[in-house]
Parts: sequence; structure tokens; C-alpha cells
Amino acid sequence: MVALSEKLCRNDTRPQCGRRSRKGRFGRYSNSSAASESSVNAVAGNYPNGTTDSLWQGWQTMEERNPFGGSGSTDTPIKQFIWGTYIDECIQLNLLVAAGPQGLPAGAYYLLQDLLYRAAALTNSSGSIVEAYDTDAYGNTLIFTAPGADGVWFTDDDVQSNYGANSIIYCGYRYDPETENYYVRNRCYSPVLGRWVTRDPIGYAGGINVYEYTYDNPAVGTDPSGRQSPGIALEEAIAAGNVQEVETILDAVGDVGVLSDEQIAAARAFLAKDAKCLAIYAAYKALDCRGCRKCTTEKEALANIACLTAEIAGRTAYVKLECDYVLAGSIIFGSAKKETGHKKEIVEKTVALAKCVAKAAILK
Repeated sequence: MVALSEKLCRNDTRPQCGRRSRKGRFGRYSNSSAASESSVNAVAGNYPNGTTDSLWQGWQTMEERNPFGGSGSTDTPIKQFIWGTYIDECIQLNLLVAAGPQGLPAGAYYLLQDLLYRAAALTNSSGSIVEAYDTDAYGNTLIFTAPGADGVWFTDDDVQSNYGANSIIYCGYRYDPETENYYVRNRCYSPVLGRWVTRDPIGYAGGINVYEYTYDNPAVGTDPSGRQSPGIALEEAIAAGNVQEVETILDAVGDVGVLSDEQIAAARAFLAKDAKCLAIYAAYKALDCRGCRKCTTEKEALANIACLTAEIAGRTAYVKLECDYVLAGSIIFGSAKKETGHKKEIVEKTVALAKCVAKAAILK
């Protein structure tokens, strides 16, 4: 019996864990009743024996095969998966042979996913539910293969099973029912533990904790591949104007030698510039200056002149600092476009100031 992490790695289709076929990534998983290196007989529950080969395109499972075949054949395809436009959007499961504890017949089945790409049910071509799933926030998974005595799905008497015909369940990731773990890109995740059970593939380049994800702050940081180094993450966060992620990375690994002095200096300079730009923006927006069209006294005109002068100075400083290339709000809509707009506003405010000066001279 191999260690759990080794067993997981056997079905983890990273290049360092499996073989590569000419069509894509190739992984093999064995659940044989015979004692072998990959035996999982110690795992409780009723699971089918056998070996499954998986063909991958990038991070998506495209086909499962029985390498020992059936009816005298070898390397027999048993399942095929069709994906949508998003990497975790599995939209169709084609069974080429009967599958699942309920013995679903060969045919096309369709996966119903929510906005987080968590599977809720599997339906047949008629739209009838044939399998249902329930996952909590951490991915702990329950599989139901029949509606129970009342004939209604999603009620308390639904028939629960250890495995199903479909394995794409939590957030579009592949489920391993024997270990109750999920294969997530470069790592394996345990919903039961609420943590990774394989080390960070980039090792200590991501920090001293090799079982961490985005520095324990997934609400702010992202790492879709699981291989992003702190230096690259920091550069991307700065480019996006993501202050929270920059601060998170500095707090997590800023003093453990993972980042270079230049990267740390760049991050601190970004944070300082971001704060300065926000202060300038807030100051000139708070002025709320108006033109002198409705001014009836010299005092009103002079007050508006002072206001517009201060606002123009603030807007000019904002543009000079290139704040539109630092602040996230401008970056999202296009820094160059926002900068052009702010320059246009400076011209408009300058024209308004000139008119106020002329109006003040008349009212003097």
C-alpha cells in the first residue's frame, strides 16, 4: 500500500506524475482487488475494481478508457467529456458503456452546474435527472443515484452511493470517490481536511508553507494553475492595481527571502503612489467647483476662481503622476482612455477658469 500522497499522484496528470500521450496528458489509476502498489483495498466503501486510463487536453479530461478492454478488445473507451467555453464547464458526458452503481445505459448525459460550476445533477437526453450531487463550501461531496421511495429528487430519502457515473462535480474538478479528494490542476485537494494534500508544485518559491494557497487569502489572490510564484503574482497584482493582493503578498513573504529587493521596492513604491493618487483624486473631487455663469457678485466669481485653480492643480498633478496607470478603477476601463478623459477635463476646467476671470473683471 503506497502512501496517500503517492496514490493521489498516480491519478494526478501533471507531467511529473504521469505519462504524456501524443494527444494530451495521460494518467492511470488502478483500483484492483489484487495486492499491488496502487491497491486501495484499505479504503472503506463499495467501489468497482479495475484500472482506468484518462486522456487529457490541457486540464480537461477528454476520455476515460479501460486499458484491458472488454470482449477480447484492448484499450476500450468507456466515457467521453465535452466542455464549454470555460475551463471547468463540463456540459456533456457521453457514456460508451453502462456506468455507475445504477448501471446508467450508454448514451449522452448533461451536467447541470451553478454559477461556481458545482454540479447539481446529471440528466439524460429527455431532461430527466439520473444522478444528483450535494457539496458544501469546502467540497465535501454526496452522490445520489436514485430519488428514493417517494420518486422525488432532492428529498431526504434519495439513494446515496459512494460513487457515480459522473466524476466532474465540485467546481468542475474531477472527484476521486475512493479518497474523497479532488484533482485541481497541479495539486490534489481534500474537502474533508479543507486543505491541499500535495505540496505546492513550485516548492518553497511560494513561501515556507508548501500546503498554502494564495497566502491563505483566496478572497483577494488567485492562482489558477497552482504554479504562480510570488514574484509573478506580485507583478500581476501591481499591473492590475490590486492593492489588497500586493499587501497580502508582502505580508506573507516580504521578509523570508522569496522576493528580491527590487520586487519589494517596486511593491512599496506602488503602494505609496496608489495612496498619493487616491488622496489627490479625493481632494479635487471634493471641491465640486462650478463655473461663473450664475455669479452675480465679484465675491462669488473670485471664490469660483480659487476653487477652479485648486481643482486644475489637483487634476494636473494626478495626470502628471500617471495615476490612471496605477489605480485599479482606471486600469479596468483602460488607462490610456481614462488619461485622455482626464486631460480633456483639465482643458474644460481651464476654459471655465478663464471665463470666471473675465466675469470677475466685469463684476468688479
